[in-house]
Amino acid sequence: GGLLKLGRVVDAIRPTTHDPIVGYRTLQTLANALTPLAQGKTRDLHKLIELLTELAVRFGTWLLPDEVRAIADRRSSSAVVMAARRLAAVVSDGAETAQAAADAVSGFAARALNTEPAA
Repeated sequence: GGLLKLGRVVDAIRPTTHDPIVGYRTLQTLANALTPLAQGKTRDLHKLIELLTELAVRFGTWLLPDEVRAIADRRSSSAVVMAARRLAAVVSDGAETAQAAADAVSGFAARALNTEPAA
């Protein structure tokens, strides 16, 4: 085992993603990390893919790398392949993306004005 256990990282990240801007940025980050992680035999990769699925339902699937389809197309019933198939099947317009953008703009404006963002 390595120093960093992916399952523990995902478990630590998941509770923070309820906030739209954090959830959207997490989707971006994990989508970018998926390809290099999938190239090796990364333990608990299915947990990352399951979190990506939750986030893709909320924020859309246009950020997902082609690697998702490649994993989903494998002839296997492993947890990773099954999770990738669920993710590949997601159809979402990203209903929460607008809220994430609004929250980001509000936060930037508040910092620029040195005030608290509107609730």
